[in-house]
Amino acid sequence: METPTANLERERLLKLAEEYREKGYEVFFHPNPEDLPDFLNHYRPDMIVRRGDENVVIEVKSRSSLSSSSLLSKAISN
Repeated sequence: METPTANLERERLLKLAEEYREKGYEVFFHPNPEDLPDFLNHYRPDMIVRRGDENVVIEVKSRSSLSSSSLLSKAISN
């Protein structure tokens, strides 16, 4: 059973995926390490989206879960 926070995060992630697909992006949920850029080699985001040469890394966090995400802080600070 998922927590209310996890449900909110999942719902938002699905909504974002829909929005990006409508704009012509390919959507990859929980991508494999070999699909990620080198600077994210120790972090696995919720989703990446691609269109042509453009890549977007997406991590969805609620306000309450954001403070406990030290891996995210480390990944984006490098």
